[in-house]
Amino acid sequence: RFFLLPNSESGTEIRLRVELSGEPFPAARAVCTPFVLTYGSSIGIDVTVIEPAKSKAQKFRYLFATDDRADRLVALSSKKGPMDLYAVLKFTDQDVARTRAEIIGYSYYAMDDWDDGEQYVTPEGYAILLFSKLADA
Repeated sequence: RFFLLPNSESGTEIRLRVELSGEPFPAARAVCTPFVLTYGSSIGIDVTVIEPAKSKAQKFRYLFATDDRADRLVALSSKKGPMDLYAVLKFTDQDVARTRAEIIGYSYYAMDDWDDGEQYVTPEGYAILLFSKLADA
């Protein structure tokens, strides 16, 4: 029903059997803004929906969490094998261009376009190291 009438079903909590894979990643501003997630306190992780079987829910590729639930999802990310959990279905009518935030920009050379040379991926925000104290020897 969610894929037929996503706006009317948005906010519905469902139970799923999933398997998490990969490492958690910072959620991009493009996904945080329309879903009212706290940018800089939200993460995503790759997910495979196992149950309900033969369901359109298996099309979901990521599971997101924000604020204190992000810490819980980080802890769950190291667990191997299927797990049962609840998730809330959310919908936005806005396009979401990217899901993973780049906290620190980086340069690379595009293999298909040597004419343009070095390419730069700009960060969403800016990260620094702020000195706090010396470590005891």
